[in-house]
Amino acid sequence: MSFATLRTALAASIANPSVYSTYSFPPPQVTANSCSIVPDDPYVQPTNNGSLLSLTVRFKIEMAIPLFDNQGNLAGIETMLQALIPLIPTTYNISSISQPRVMALPSGDLLTCDVSIETLASWS
Repeated sequence: MSFATLRTALAASIANPSVYSTYSFPPPQVTANSCSIVPDDPYVQPTNNGSLLSLTVRFKIEMAIPLFDNQGNLAGIETMLQALIPLIPTTYNISSISQPRVMALPSGDLLTCDVSIETLASWS
């Protein structure tokens, strides 16, 4: 399965249009109320088991909401996180969730949080 196919399928699974916009790639500009699927580090970890090459593929789901005030936006990112987690397919392992942080943009500040996930794939 190609990496683009993995990202597209994951984006379709986590789509929640009433809560946030979903991107299967890093968007040119991060927008408020969005989840973007981007490569994590390390992105791909190959494992060679004899004649079979398997891959652990890692993504980050970057969540972003407007930064108005600390209390309201912490509650907002937590609500978004609670809406997102149940939508992640069970074929993915959630490895970590980052602490919220401020992202300063010319259009306004955002509060962001990353959900690191991984899945097994084959080389094709």
